[in-house]
Amino acid sequence: MELPQTFSVSSAMSSSTAFIREVNTAESTKKFHPEHQPSQTPSINASEKALGTRNLCAVGVLIGWIAGIACIVTGAHMIAIKAPLAPYFKGKYVGIGTRGYCFVPGLAGDGQWNMKGHHMYVLPKSVQLLITLGLNIAANILLDCMGYIHSTTLKWALIRENRLQKNSNLRLFSCAKSCFPNKWYMNAISLLSLAITYGALASLTTGMDMLTLCKLDAGTVQNIDWYESNEGPQDGLDFNGFAMVGLGIGLSLQAFVSTCSLCKSGLVGTWSSHPLTVVKVYTGISSCESKSERSLSDSKLSPQVSVSTRPISGTSHMEAITDSSHFPFPPSPTNPESLRLSSCASQEISLSFPQSRQPSMLSMLPSVCRIQYLVWAFFGAFAIWSGAVAISDSKTGRWSGYLSNTSTLEYWKKFGLADFDFSDNIQLRYQQDLVGLCIQIAVQSSITFGLHCTELVINVSRDETNWRKASTVGIATEDNSNPAKSFTTSWQSMTLMVFKSVIQWVFGYAFIADDAVDMGLLPLATMTGLFLLLAIFTEYLVRRRPKGYQPATYGDIQWMAYFIDEWDHKLLFWGDKGEIDRGIRKAGTAGHRLSDIRPDVPYVGLTME
Repeated sequence: MELPQTFSVSSAMSSSTAFIREVNTAESTKKFHPEHQPSQTPSINASEKALGTRNLCAVGVLIGWIAGIACIVTGAHMIAIKAPLAPYFKGKYVGIGTRGYCFVPGLAGDGQWNMKGHHMYVLPKSVQLLITLGLNIAANILLDCMGYIHSTTLKWALIRENRLQKNSNLRLFSCAKSCFPNKWYMNAISLLSLAITYGALASLTTGMDMLTLCKLDAGTVQNIDWYESNEGPQDGLDFNGFAMVGLGIGLSLQAFVSTCSLCKSGLVGTWSSHPLTVVKVYTGISSCESKSERSLSDSKLSPQVSVSTRPISGTSHMEAITDSSHFPFPPSPTNPESLRLSSCASQEISLSFPQSRQPSMLSMLPSVCRIQYLVWAFFGAFAIWSGAVAISDSKTGRWSGYLSNTSTLEYWKKFGLADFDFSDNIQLRYQQDLVGLCIQIAVQSSITFGLHCTELVINVSRDETNWRKASTVGIATEDNSNPAKSFTTSWQSMTLMVFKSVIQWVFGYAFIADDAVDMGLLPLATMTGLFLLLAIFTEYLVRRRPKGYQPATYGDIQWMAYFIDEWDHKLLFWGDKGEIDRGIRKAGTAGHRLSDIRPDVPYVGLTME
């Protein structure tokens, strides 16, 4: 579209300055500085503080303390006390994992007592699955509640240090310089607590199979075939007291970190994770902002502007040059169809032709490629691991050596099982549970690390989804929603929860360390498939280009602060706000549904340069 060579647009500037708020930053970095903030920060409503979210997470911390202490006390009791064996197990040869134990009365007392630090119960396979999966889901929810407090205080600690860029961050790999709960050593404690918790969960329970009846005859144990001699329950579940103590330590460490973070709750502007609420509180903007402040802002940002034509990248476009405005905004993705509104300080605001698709997360945040590579690396590692176990089994011929029955679950757990015994060492013979737990925690920590990194991609995608609601159903400036409802209605958050729970649960079958290291072929193959799905899901999120003319922000605080030009409404809509002058239109926000963006017209407010 051709525009006149030269014309006065002072009226255009005066009408457009409502959306051009001065958000001062350092020239070369994307940082807000306290000295550039408004001298009087408006009061924050209770709904904007999201105290309900804080209180819900505080309840999670309390439950974490209770559960942690209860697990430590229960596990210590299991280790210290020699518990009587349930009558049902007496006189039976029982398979626990890949090991067999004969509980015959009169055989060195083994027929009268549980193994040291263990309690055994008769439970059907279906109940065992529900218990192990339920424990993983409950632990994930509890750790997420406590971790949310830690990540929120980190966000506001970074704000105070002028280092915050995104609404979502990797809390365990971002540390504050001045806030004690978010220093590097507290992050290390939090990461350790996650590794201990998930490792202990994997070692906490082990499936049992009643294999045969047995009796002591002249000092010799004789087995009687189970299926011909008895028709009682054949399945059970063994609980490991050492893993119970480990689970309690892991939960207590995370509760400690979150409690320290709660002590710094006065630093938190809002407990909401909603990007718009964070931006509103962060920039000192509230719905009670006075008209006099807006008038003052307009009077400062209404210079005379002249526009002249100038080719940009070989195409005839226009560049509007201001006389005295100062707009120190950070850079945003380039738009090949841009018209630039430039200040005398060589800092620019772009006029752009609308694009029907916005840049992908990968193009705007190139660093997420490291997370891509990490997820694909896990997929490759498990594929190689599965292949190595299959080759080992093919050489030894023990494809079904540990199968006690032909049920589907038993086949999945134990077909092609490879094991490496370390308890033959006399020094470890009575410490195998403790050594096995340490091995399980060390190996499982790598899974925890990978899943935590994947959280960043999913949370950034969630922030973008929330932001893009402004062009359709509208986006609330005050997050009044129930935090549990907000979590369950976010498909990204629910997908992440499913992946975290299922992957940690399946890995508990794929790799088991008790008195030996057992590696299941089919669970390892399942882990390979799960990481393949996670890698494809991650690729979709980072490469997806959002549809629509609304500019993408991916949770960037300053970009959202720039694109929103009205805050005096509880619900904001983004769209066409009308013509400024002679074909140049304005895109921005309002408290009502706006007209659709026109694709062939230049706009102010679509990009920043």
